[in-house]
Amino acid sequence: MLIKNFIWDLQRYVNSNIISEEEKYVKKFSMLVLEVLWMDEEDKLHYFIEEL
Repeated sequence: MLIKNFIWDLQRYVNSNIISEEEKYVKKFSMLVLEVLWMDEEDKLHYFIEEL
């Protein structure tokens, strides 16, 4: 029983980290999309290639 609980907790931890990374990416992408309106072409290219 202890091993099952450990595995379940470990899966929850790993899944929560994956979701967290995805949420960070979505947030960063969303902010960049809003900022793109005010950037020149060179900055747009740089941010999309380097920052994401």
